[in-house]
Amino acid sequence: MKTTTKRILKCEWVTQQTAEACRTGKVPVRSGHKIPVWLAFRCLYCGEYFSQNGAEEHFGTTRADYKADKDDIIKEAEVIVIHEKAKSTIR
Repeated sequence: MKTTTKRILKCEWVTQQTAEACRTGKVPVRSGHKIPVWLAFRCLYCGEYFSQNGAEEHFGTTRADYKADKDDIIKEAEVIVIHEKAKSTIR
């Protein structure tokens, strides 16, 4: 029963956030502040808007960690491409 109540409250909160964002261009976040929509982070799964700190807590990673992981993936892909080019022969 607690889970259902929690989900209903989450849905109500997300509805309030969305309505406020549409009306004013600012969205209330859990810290009690209202921030411009363009500065807010929105979860694709639950729909809630977050400030940067709230988003890092919700998503479980910081923006710096995300960027570092992304850069590592790009570097790894570049190494693979260079390796594959070195193996190819021109005929």
